[in-house]
Amino acid sequence: MLHHRPTPLLFLFRFAHTLPPPSLSTNNPTPYTERWLIPRMDLHFMTRDSGLPGGQWPPSALFDTTIFLGLILPWNHTVPQSTSTFTTTCTASWPNGTFPSAHTEFPCTSPTHRENITFSLSPYTGLGERKPELSFSLHVVSYIDYDEGVVSVTYFGGVDVTANQPSEETSWLTCLLGRPLDGMRCRLNGVASKRGQLDVEVKGSSVEGKGNGGT
Repeated sequence: MLHHRPTPLLFLFRFAHTLPPPSLSTNNPTPYTERWLIPRMDLHFMTRDSGLPGGQWPPSALFDTTIFLGLILPWNHTVPQSTSTFTTTCTASWPNGTFPSAHTEFPCTSPTHRENITFSLSPYTGLGERKPELSFSLHVVSYIDYDEGVVSVTYFGGVDVTANQPSEETSWLTCLLGRPLDGMRCRLNGVASKRGQLDVEVKGSSVEGKGNGGT
């Protein structure tokens, strides 16, 4: 199920305490910054040509575009010095020929009911017009309630992703054609993309006091 919010979108953390980090207190609104790792990103979509003679796609072979993300995040926002991490996953799909906007948030798995971790995508045109599956911005957000909903904090970040141009700083994906009717599959650290660790700078902000009981 898709969740629609006006804010770009994604992620998670578990909490051993019920108060936000000191750097996010209402007395010190300076955003707390950390980095979330993305060790895996798989993208699968239809190509214009099916790979069969004539290039047409049989109706029975059509499929939606899908994306899968693996994320490694700090285990506890309330203990910034902790070296523990947590791994979560995010998935989404949408009809072929369309592409999501930053206003459409897709859910990720969350460790507690206090967190709502999401991600969203939008076309990236900073290097020119391209097929959006090969040039997009990934946005991540974690909406968190502390102290039984009395205080709410938002963590957010984003990264631009392109494909098959290892000379580009944003070219994290290698996208290759598969067998007929399989379309194109993309992944990180492939032969036609830059190598290295993909991570996202994430900032915590938007501290909101809701009063007793979260009302």
